[in-house]
Amino acid sequence: MTAFLVSAGLLTLVTAMAIVWPWLGGRRPIPNTIRQRREANRKIYNDRLAQIEEELRSGRLSTEQAQSLRDEAGQHLVEDIEQLSDLPAGSTETISRRPVLLILFVLLLLPGITIGLYLQSDSWMLIGQSDQEPAWAYIIKRLEARVADEPEDAEALLMLARTRRAQGDTAAAIAAYAQLNEQTGYQVATYLADEAETRILAKQGAFSPIAVERLEQALKANPNDGRALWYLGLAALSNQDRATARSHWLKLSEQTLPDNFRKVLNQQLEQLGVSPPQREASSQTDPAATRLPLRITADPAL
Repeated sequence: MTAFLVSAGLLTLVTAMAIVWPWLGGRRPIPNTIRQRREANRKIYNDRLAQIEEELRSGRLSTEQAQSLRDEAGQHLVEDIEQLSDLPAGSTETISRRPVLLILFVLLLLPGITIGLYLQSDSWMLIGQSDQEPAWAYIIKRLEARVADEPEDAEALLMLARTRRAQGDTAAAIAAYAQLNEQTGYQVATYLADEAETRILAKQGAFSPIAVERLEQALKANPNDGRALWYLGLAALSNQDRATARSHWLKLSEQTLPDNFRKVLNQQLEQLGVSPPQREASSQTDPAATRLPLRITADPAL
């Protein structure tokens, strides 16, 4: 856990430094444009005076108009000079490249937000878990708290039931499945089969009446539920009801099943005196692909 925290701290620090690095360049002088502006203003003033004199000589302006325009141009020049009089003509301006408060704000804010979000997510509780206190123990506590706060949360109930079953706590798993099925009105075949299967597991393969009831409810909710058909066949066979077992398993054999499971199912049907139904090959199957090459040898004396 210490290594993780140190790594996270270093990563946060590197990220913060990458953000504030552009502000660490210091105070750099930049040339101001005061002198250039003054020279430009004087040039504009002189050009204006020359234009006025030209218009006066050509007769387009009277003497009074020319003097009025000279006064106006001079007034503009004076105003520009007054605006620039705060700094000497040869001075330079500097801009600060170190906004200290902003840098400190980023350096404190980024780790604060990161740590706050991480603590809020509860992921830190899973760090440093040992065999004596494994991570799933905390996960189960969170699931139980979620179910207690929201009893109608089917997803949380299902996760809790499956987690309990995976860790071998069948009693807690059965309780969670029972609550889930009660909440869903005993209408979801998968949940019903899960509860029945867990009850059978808890009884080491024995079928309790409530387990059979859940299987029958699952088959009612979904007449093609594979687990319900299989387990109901086993339950019937344990009660010497070979006809019911045969009926369930024949219906199950009509479904697409994994090869290893189909092999077991066919063996059970053969023990009941039923020839497993032959599934028709697809019309697109190449007949040559289904041929089995054989080599037959015999003793010459025979």
